[in-house]
Amino acid sequence: MIAGDKLPEAFHEHRLAKREANLAGLTECQLGADLLLIYRVRRNSVALHRIGTHRQLFRRQAKKAAATRRSRKR
Repeated sequence: MIAGDKLPEAFHEHRLAKREANLAGLTECQLGADLLLIYRVRRNSVALHRIGTHRQLFRRQAKKAAATRRSRKR
């Protein structure tokens, strides 16, 4: 990771969307069937931010986005 090499395809590594401000610049990979790791690769280190299921990690963002959409419709 630190050397800039990609993980094997089985990990489904990808950068997170910039539209999610608190996750911009972070990378996510899949460690198991429903176990995700969110991290940031720095020059000489890897900073681990969160680990958990998709629901645990992204539930707040989904609820916040839904609330924003509802308030715009009013």
